[in-house]
Amino acid sequence: MTDVARVSVLVVDDSFDTREMLAYWLTQLGYAVTTADGADSALQAIAERPPDMILMDVIMPYVDGFELCRRLKRDRSTRDIPVVLMSGLQHPENMRYGHEIGAAAFLVKPFDEDSLVGLVAALTGSAGAAAAM
Repeated sequence: MTDVARVSVLVVDDSFDTREMLAYWLTQLGYAVTTADGADSALQAIAERPPDMILMDVIMPYVDGFELCRRLKRDRSTRDIPVVLMSGLQHPENMRYGHEIGAAAFLVKPFDEDSLVGLVAALTGSAGAAAAM
């Protein structure tokens, strides 16, 4: 398993409160967290330092999470980064579509810290988060 201190997670959400909550949870477990408020700032953060994993909201202005996920999965330099889509949209077709475009998982909001931590640990192979559960 990977040491959690070396695992970087990019949190992309247009909601400041959601970004801060997710960053807080993950930082408390030792993850290196970067945040972005939309597609443009996410792409800039990825170009500067590709993360080990991306947590991304689906409903965002201008470019939604589905489109950004599609773009990332088409690009050789980012296609292997696990993307977890997050949304309050519980329709099975949204979840199915997320998987079709390459998302590793789809978290339905609201979700609890344990669900998030378990998923991040599983997708990044990080031992520290799994032990914290």
